[in-house]
Amino acid sequence: MTEALTKEYLTILEKEYGAKRLNLPAKSKLFAQGQATDRIFYVIQGKVHVTVVSKQGRRGLIGLIPEGGFVGESCLTQQPIYLDTATAFTDCIVLKIAAKRMQALLKKSPELSAYFTKYILQHSIDLQAEIVDHLFNSSEKRLARILLLLANFGASGKLQDIQNMTQELLAERVGTTRARISFFMNRFRRLGLIEYNGVIKVNSGLLNVILHDSRLTEPVSSK
Repeated sequence: MTEALTKEYLTILEKEYGAKRLNLPAKSKLFAQGQATDRIFYVIQGKVHVTVVSKQGRRGLIGLIPEGGFVGESCLTQQPIYLDTATAFTDCIVLKIAAKRMQALLKKSPELSAYFTKYILQHSIDLQAEIVDHLFNSSEKRLARILLLLANFGASGKLQDIQNMTQELLAERVGTTRARISFFMNRFRRLGLIEYNGVIKVNSGLLNVILHDSRLTEPVSSK
């Protein structure tokens, strides 16, 4: 999201409503799959990634929450435990709000209620787009879309560098193997669509992978 709660409003949440600001280093857990749903977090700075682990131990990356987003919103429902794990992907500043306090705030504060509703609606739209992407697009297109999203394509300002993103994490998010991710990343780099040396720099021309497969001269398998 390009919008965010104002600094003044965040201060009010802290001073008057008991929200707690936390500075979290990368890889810190906000909550873990299976824990009781007792808190929600607002991301002030940084990114938080959300993962799930199957009974067989297979992990999947299902989301990356940017600045201005919420994570742990299931605490506001009847869901008793978190069904996923939220971890600081980069160094983060987050606001932790107790579930009961957040429920009361949403009733009391029109500003927070409006912002939260807008966020949830946009998040739902994004999830639907993600499902459509997985159902109908090739692994290459899914990777291109995710790289553009991670670089904040479409937001105001220039494309951001993507840091701390490994090929293993991209494979989890795309739903393919690391070998395929490596193949596509090398291909994108040869075509000048990305620069990749630890930090990923994305060229807006990567959008052509999503819109026009025919413009790329190196055919690849769709899976």
